[in-house]
Amino acid sequence: MGEIEIFGKRLRSLRENLGMTQMQFSEHIGIRQQTLSGYENGRMKPPLDVAVEISEKCDVSLDWLCGLSDRKSQSSDFCSYADILEILVKVDNQLHFSIYNNGRYESGNKVIDIGDSIIQKFLYEWSELLGLYHNGTISRHLYELWIRDKLLEYDVPLHDQEAFHEFLDLKFIEEDMKHDK
Repeated sequence: MGEIEIFGKRLRSLRENLGMTQMQFSEHIGIRQQTLSGYENGRMKPPLDVAVEISEKCDVSLDWLCGLSDRKSQSSDFCSYADILEILVKVDNQLHFSIYNNGRYESGNKVIDIGDSIIQKFLYEWSELLGLYHNGTISRHLYELWIRDKLLEYDVPLHDQEAFHEFLDLKFIEEDMKHDK
């Protein structure tokens, strides 16, 4: 998918998440509805000033809009589980921590105990995949795809743990059904 298509897809997603029609959204960001339609459908490439205006008015990262990052928020605050997990992955890329199933994340004598069950679940899944990656069973490309998919999956607001736990319960049920077949 090219950069224009990514921008269009994310722009449409942003508009729909805001619950706006094309007309409402185009008025909100100060462009014509036909122009917005062209951006969303990948027929037109927005000038930089329009992309920046969208980013600022909708409080989304310009990097996210352009497909350069999966982090949607402009702020440096942690708004979702994905924000926290992305930082853990970056730290691991530099310091090569060991991840244990009990929520411990350590390197040498440095230890981080994680009490949050959602982050512990990610750490459990990640530790299994890291083992496969480090022993050469899976490629770096596959590992990075898995990380990207997981960050999208865990892109749930930190304050909405109930909804995320419901999501995880449904996921476990689906996985159990696959294994039963």
